[in-house]
Amino acid sequence: MQKAIFLLVQRGSPTWKPLYNYEPYHWGPYCVELNDDLQQLIQLKWLRLSYASGSRYGEYELTEAGEAVATSLLGQLSEGEAAFIARVRSYVTNKGFSSLLREVYDAYPSFAENSIWNGRS
Repeated sequence: MQKAIFLLVQRGSPTWKPLYNYEPYHWGPYCVELNDDLQQLIQLKWLRLSYASGSRYGEYELTEAGEAVATSLLGQLSEGEAAFIARVRSYVTNKGFSSLLREVYDAYPSFAENSIWNGRS
């Protein structure tokens, strides 16, 4: 989720850029405020974090209530902005972590400065 929102604010509408302040961290761009917002969305039951069998990393999923809110919010965006969000979501969810992180670091090398990623994880 961190990488998806990072790409949205970096490459999306200029008005999105100030929404989250990212810093270089161990596994790429990281934003404390985004993490807090995700926890709040879980508490509101608009988002859930589920874990696949054998995976130590969770996957965020919209709940039915969250889907309704997201649909409403997407309706407030321009057609181009909504399409861009859909493209980024598809792009991020169809990439492996290493591939995605490598591409983020290639495009935004300053966010690799505190990385502990070895290029294989």
